[in-house]
Amino acid sequence: MEFKHIEYFIKVSQYKSMSQAAEALYILQQALSKCMQNLESELSCKLFHRTSKGSVLTEEGKYLYEKFLPIVQGFHDAEFDAIEKLSGQKKKITIANSPMIFGLLFPNLLYEFRDIFPNFELELLERLKWRL
Repeated sequence: MEFKHIEYFIKVSQYKSMSQAAEALYILQQALSKCMQNLESELSCKLFHRTSKGSVLTEEGKYLYEKFLPIVQGFHDAEFDAIEKLSGQKKKITIANSPMIFGLLFPNLLYEFRDIFPNFELELLERLKWRL
């Protein structure tokens, strides 16, 4: 069992939807669904009741959600604390693209990135013509 599969399980549990969770995780819905099937097979239990209205946790799924959630939250808290405390200064990421493309295709991604990684500055370079 991989840690990222546990993170995926938590996300599906929270969204109660494979497609919405996949979107939030930036992966394909089919890949997420297959991952959840593999996790169920590995754990030898059914984690979700899949309905037309979404994915609802089974009793086994509820139990594992309660066990896994603090572990996943603790990991992310430690990860962000380490980045914040050990770096001491803001890191800068520069992305070069054609005018307005990134903002049009991924407008929420910029805000999410800022919220998740407050120690990073995201710089977008927009030019009409790039020279090689």
